[in-house]
Amino acid sequence: MKKILTATAVAMMLASAAMADYTFALVPKAMNNPFFDLARDGCFQAQDELADVTCEYIGPGEHTELEQIQIVQDLITKGVDGIAVAPSNAPAMGKILDDAVQLGIPVITWDSDLLPEDAELRVTYVGTNNYDIGVNLAKLVQARHPNGGTICLQTGGGSGSKPQRTLERSSRYTFWY
Repeated sequence: MKKILTATAVAMMLASAAMADYTFALVPKAMNNPFFDLARDGCFQAQDELADVTCEYIGPGEHTELEQIQIVQDLITKGVDGIAVAPSNAPAMGKILDDAVQLGIPVITWDSDLLPEDAELRVTYVGTNNYDIGVNLAKLVQARHPNGGTICLQTGGGSGSKPQRTLERSSRYTFWY
């Protein structure tokens, strides 16, 4: 999935451009999270396969929202040709990505998205349908524990868009576990 995401992102950004030197940045939530390793590998593979393309895989060492914001601001200032970011803090990321749009730098979000009101700041979002995943996981839990029990809902960091939506959705349901 991550290799497809990276190849799609690079292809999208190159589609209307003439041959030149391009630098595309792939910004994960954290460099020390193995979940993002496949995206990194796909980015570097695209760099090896496409002439005149550089992949800049850069993000915070740990999951720190402020460091990720600063990295993206630096990439915008540097004038990279495209940014693919997995926002840790959707509201804050939306505020700084307006600068990228003003400078003509295309943005893709992946793994996590911006808030709905900031969706126009990115070209596209690539990720999973977490609602459907949740429904199917609930069915598995019900099948395994038909007489009920206790469950734990684990979400990502508190400032992203996913935890908010997860908690809003889950508050509409009664859990009998």
